[in-house]
Amino acid sequence: MENLENDDPIIKAQAAISTIYNVRCNMQHGEKHFEQHQRMLLEPLTNILETVVEFQSEKLK
Repeated sequence: MENLENDDPIIKAQAAISTIYNVRCNMQHGEKHFEQHQRMLLEPLTNILETVVEFQSEKLK
């Protein structure tokens, strides 16, 4: 969480990706059932991940 508030954009970006990965692992391997209130966390993370994928796709072209 501390790295998400870092002034260095690289550290902040790595922290965001790490957060997405941790949530994904928790949902996938923790065998948790989806709850409606989890949208508050999952929707912003999905938006961030979509943006990262778009940027990476553009770089690969």
